[in-house]
Amino acid sequence: DTGNDTGGGTGSTLTALNDAEKHGKTKPDIENIKGNILLVEDVLVNQKVAIGLMSGFNLNIEVANNGLKAVQMHEEKNYDLILMDCQMPVMDGFDATRIIRKTNTDISIIAVTANALSTDQSKCLESGMNDYLCKPYNRKQLTSILHKWLPIKKPITEQPQALVSVSNDKKNTLEKHNPSHVNYNKLHEMKALMGDVFPQLIPAYIEQSDDITSSMLNNLKESDLKTLERHAHSMKSSSDNLGAEILSFLSSDLEEMTKKNTEIEIFQNKIHAITEEYKKVKIYLLEYN
Repeated sequence: DTGNDTGGGTGSTLTALNDAEKHGKTKPDIENIKGNILLVEDVLVNQKVAIGLMSGFNLNIEVANNGLKAVQMHEEKNYDLILMDCQMPVMDGFDATRIIRKTNTDISIIAVTANALSTDQSKCLESGMNDYLCKPYNRKQLTSILHKWLPIKKPITEQPQALVSVSNDKKNTLEKHNPSHVNYNKLHEMKALMGDVFPQLIPAYIEQSDDITSSMLNNLKESDLKTLERHAHSMKSSSDNLGAEILSFLSSDLEEMTKKNTEIEIFQNKIHAITEEYKKVKIYLLEYN
């Protein structure tokens, strides 16, 4: 447990330190990568996932909730690497990167994007980013990026991964009540990878998703498609991280619909489908937690 809530409006500091000397476990295939990371991400659940996946390394991690805050934090402190989400309120990752590049051409900036198309990847590189990481990413992919772009300091040590066991009875009960609404194996793997950070994840996801699902129809009624698109994007990525694949797919559909001339009734039907699917996902996650 980091003891910090990263959901505030300002940058938050979290430290992901291993316990190498106590446990004496050295990871043989990864050289130590040590430094200061700025994680720029507006979705609380995605913040916690990223921090959890980096929890085994000697990294100081600070969080900015939008691109403007990232620019301000970069001006105040030296970072070795920035993990930059592309779609955020206030200022997106592309504009933030362009501003940072005016004064700093050396820092590694990695795009974190849910769009895997080559055109989107080209946009990341053209804005001044060094590389990109596609959501949802796993520990291996994130480690590869850190290994590639962070300065190498000394041999890395990592706390042995604790095995998380859940009885088959619990798994069968969950799947009987809510078949297919959550990918159990994906969720369980995330729990094993995140360790002590995981207990924060489900409550954060539910709080965020409750707010989003209760706001979507109002967004539509007020013709605020920009906010509706942002809500759909947040629901898509955070749901996928927790294995709620159907909900993520529906949210992705809604996100794309906001970019087209879509009839109101079709919007309403899609929002209704998302709301109903989320209710089932929520029941599953509360039982799992």
